[in-house]
Amino acid sequence: MVNFYDTHAHLYALKTKHPDLYEALVKPSSDAAPEGGASPENPFPSFIIDVGTDPGDLLPRWEAFAADPQVYLSAGIWPGEQAIRTWSQQVEHLKQDIDRVLYSPGSVGTHQEFPKPRLIAIGECGLDRHWNRDPQIWKQEHQLFEAQLYLAREYNVPVIVHSRDAARETAEILRSVPGVRGVIHCFSYGKEELSSFLDLGFFVSFAGNLTYKKRGPLQEALAACPLNRLLLETDSPYLAPHPYRGKACHPGMIHATYEEAALIHGMATEELAAQIRNNIQTLFGVDLSSPAGEPLR
Repeated sequence: MVNFYDTHAHLYALKTKHPDLYEALVKPSSDAAPEGGASPENPFPSFIIDVGTDPGDLLPRWEAFAADPQVYLSAGIWPGEQAIRTWSQQVEHLKQDIDRVLYSPGSVGTHQEFPKPRLIAIGECGLDRHWNRDPQIWKQEHQLFEAQLYLAREYNVPVIVHSRDAARETAEILRSVPGVRGVIHCFSYGKEELSSFLDLGFFVSFAGNLTYKKRGPLQEALAACPLNRLLLETDSPYLAPHPYRGKACHPGMIHATYEEAALIHGMATEELAAQIRNNIQTLFGVDLSSPAGEPLR
């Protein structure tokens, strides 16, 4: 049996937007298993990062997964227009929530069933030129991104970077804030852009769109990515891999992305999964040497 690892999922969004699917995933029965769900051959990931996108989402997510030892969290602000226009207040709110779960007496983070540190990254944060086409907000978008890079440096954790149609700008901003480490999530560029992010010391993560037909440049980029800098993700509930494309994505589908990535690199899926585990331990500083966590409750 292969242990899979999902380094970027919006598990709380899956739970709230697709509750029936979520319940079928966490409480599987012989007559209600969801398509692409976990099986003995393709188990549910033993490590999942539930990724933040809004400063108000950290506390409810922290409580929702308090008893799930395989679910870790990040905290960040996705570059939506409203967040961009009020970036300073948004970042202050985020910092207050982070400090509350980390440092407050009787913190919600001190759940007796989960003694390990659970907040392991800042993000997702970054730049999006697909949606944010108005040049008037670009300066504030940069400021929102930069502020979160400084937070990652302050808390000494990696940053999870969202970059869409903005590779050059993203690399320039990362270069301007030294001492920050992290991952470019849901990589959507080619080999040239891959090289620029690798030169900055970043890891690169590929999602289910790697498995789609006519994704030649993306598959070429994965083939060029050094194995010791590679991560894989679902980005669930988005980007379900083939053959589940068009359905709500969930972490149980990640086996398809691992299988495609292993095929491209000419190696066994088990071997690739072991390498991804090592990369997670290197970047996020978590110990995955212990047995896989219990199923989600």
